[in-house]
Amino acid sequence: MKRIINFIFLIVLLVFYKPAVFAGAPPSPEIPIGPNQVFIQGTAINELKIMSYNVLNLFDADKDSAKDDWLWLPINAPGKQNYCQNISSSKDRQYCSQFDWTYEKVNWKLQQIKKVVDFQGSKPDMIAVVEVENENVLSLLAATLGYQHYIITNSPDLRGIDVGLMFNTKPGLSYSNWEAIRVPFKSGRPGRDLLRVDFVWNGKPLSVYVNHWPSQRNPIDERISCAEYLAHNIDVMSQANGPTWSAIAVGDFNTLDSEQPNAFYDIMHNSHWSNSLYDAELYARESRQNPALPYTPPGTYYYIKDDAWNRLDRVIVTKNLIDQKDMEFAQESFRILFPQFMSFNFKRYENGPPQNKGKNIKDSASNGSNGFRYVRIPNRYNFDTIDESRRGFSDHLPIVFKLRFQ
Repeated sequence: MKRIINFIFLIVLLVFYKPAVFAGAPPSPEIPIGPNQVFIQGTAINELKIMSYNVLNLFDADKDSAKDDWLWLPINAPGKQNYCQNISSSKDRQYCSQFDWTYEKVNWKLQQIKKVVDFQGSKPDMIAVVEVENENVLSLLAATLGYQHYIITNSPDLRGIDVGLMFNTKPGLSYSNWEAIRVPFKSGRPGRDLLRVDFVWNGKPLSVYVNHWPSQRNPIDERISCAEYLAHNIDVMSQANGPTWSAIAVGDFNTLDSEQPNAFYDIMHNSHWSNSLYDAELYARESRQNPALPYTPPGTYYYIKDDAWNRLDRVIVTKNLIDQKDMEFAQESFRILFPQFMSFNFKRYENGPPQNKGKNIKDSASNGSNGFRYVRIPNRYNFDTIDESRRGFSDHLPIVFKLRFQ
């Protein structure tokens, strides 16, 4: 009866969903530091654990002839200094010419990602990764983390930023197919492909979509285009596979709740669409059995300029994953990983000297006075330090959740 009531509540909430449901998140709320164990989960034999993580600029140290990846090369790489000298901004020109990206530093970054994955408990069956340059560096990450299989897109994006999925098969879980979904934009600007990877789990078809939609620097209509192409592919797959097919879409959607038109409210969650997807995080936050919720921020990314958390990284699922039948989204399993070691206290000046505003000042204190306060935010990876204790992780927080067979 309790599950039925929760399901009816979710249906009502989603039918009347508006962007304002999420837009009211308080700016920079105090996120208490939770004990590590609330973020750690195992995986039962009837469960599938999935992680989604924007790992922030995971590049190898080789030149890709088709991409603008000159910055991410050793300082003495042929042609790098010539490229740097042609940068118009003197600040960027100097940084480029002095930035030395080597395979030793690539390994440092891989090890930081491994610390996060190791922390959260049993190894996820799948990890969706965002901001990965190519197959070479994804193969290095897969080897570091212990994954036998990986798939990555090869998008026309000029920077060479792609999305990938690492996974291990196991009894009951088998891989079947994958597709890169090209999304054209009206501007003609090259973008990033969407990735769909298909599995069969205990006889049921399951697809995982990995997304990295255009950033907030780009127009809303480009994120709308991504949503439209994702929705179209879901329609095709649903028709081809029938009602037993389930799908999960994860990744960095770069979409604010306040956007109009809104890719989620107007397309992905539109109740008039027969295959509309449900917001798994909204569903998960109704759980009374999730010990991590009191320590969960209202988003995965903190905008320093706006002093606000945003839900750039999301998990959206087909309706048959929340109907409490067969394969289901495990409501109490949702985690936004935010332990103390992945955060730092940002010293935010309210009315202080202009030269101090907006600077990332790491400090061990938890609150402040005299015109400033401390906000605990993600500990972004520092590409310029050789000090392991100061390397950080990413500007995005990872999401972990589980599917379960009843």
